[in-house]
Amino acid sequence: MRRLALFFLLISAPFVASAEDPPQPRDAAIAKDAPAPAETGLVPVPPATEKALQYYRSGNVLWGVDVTLGFLVPIAFVFTGFSARLRYGARKVGRNWFFTLVVYFVFFALINFVIALPWAYYTEFVRQHDYGLSNQTLGKWFSDSLKGLMVGLVMGALFLWVPFLLLKKSPHRWWLYTSILAVPFLFLMIVVAPIWIDPLFNDFGPMKDRGLEQRILALADRAGIEGSRVFEVNKSVDTKAVNAFFAVLILVTLYLAHRTAGFFFARHRERMGFDSLADPAALPPLLLLTNMFSFLASPITLAYRRHNEHEADRFALEITRDNHAFGVDFVKLQTENLGNPRPAPLYVLWRASHPPIGERIDFCNAYRPWEKGEPLQYERLFRGTPPKATELHSANRGEVR
Repeated sequence: MRRLALFFLLISAPFVASAEDPPQPRDAAIAKDAPAPAETGLVPVPPATEKALQYYRSGNVLWGVDVTLGFLVPIAFVFTGFSARLRYGARKVGRNWFFTLVVYFVFFALINFVIALPWAYYTEFVRQHDYGLSNQTLGKWFSDSLKGLMVGLVMGALFLWVPFLLLKKSPHRWWLYTSILAVPFLFLMIVVAPIWIDPLFNDFGPMKDRGLEQRILALADRAGIEGSRVFEVNKSVDTKAVNAFFAVLILVTLYLAHRTAGFFFARHRERMGFDSLADPAALPPLLLLTNMFSFLASPITLAYRRHNEHEADRFALEITRDNHAFGVDFVKLQTENLGNPRPAPLYVLWRASHPPIGERIDFCNAYRPWEKGEPLQYERLFRGTPPKATELHSANRGEVR
């Protein structure tokens, strides 16, 4: 369902809550009983272990296979004529346009789920256990996969008709209208998902350590976040690993898909069995085109995300001034996630949504403008005085992003 989720985010982010991505290592979750550091010096970047390098190299291979499958599966649906036959069967069941679209989507999603299941089982379950990164039982993994499928089916059945209606009513401007509508509903999904979708997969509850909760809230208050709450989620049942612009991406991707679709129909309409993007059978070629242009745009979008994450690190260091604790936490992140602190440039370009851990530790070691009396970039946003370093580390900051 991950490729379907990416497609719906791009063409109908305002209307569809995508199924949960396959379990991934979290950015960082610091054990709440970690001792406060006595040191304040530089934190060395540990070299990657042989096991971590093996995980890194094999992960690159699997990523390449996954990207290839993202292209091959919709190609097979389209150029074998299977998508048109599937739409024909959906029309016999659904009869009118709306229910034909819904039935087609359900058929398509179920078939994709079955096709992807062996691959997902290996990459998400077997491999994670082989490297000691998961505590998840097979039953939990499979139930989460089914829940993700169900969420995707329900959301798709409820809202997929909107972009397809725009395709039908405004074939020349559908990409623009869909992109405009995506913006407010994307923000809505950010609010809704943690409340209604995420709890389907993990147990959320109040923090058991009230002292820790108060320290986190005090730090949030200093950052100008008032009236917030802290929840504790039990992720240890899934993983032992420690674990943030779409409007423009949607617009550009949909426009390119719109411009490119004509080429497909001009040359392959007989083979495909349909000649309009508004046809329910056009779901696979739309998925193919969005996958292709999203992949080509990856270096730009990932660079933007890495910039945001770097600025988040800067914000955290300025508000806490506890460089050593942050550096230590990143070392723990690297160790527990089998991370490679200095990945190859191509990895960073095409895969990294965060700066490499080695660079983040280097930044923690080097960035201390307050010691030189230099202005802070985010000081205008802070209230009060910085807490003591020992208080900060014992607060553990929940997750390092």
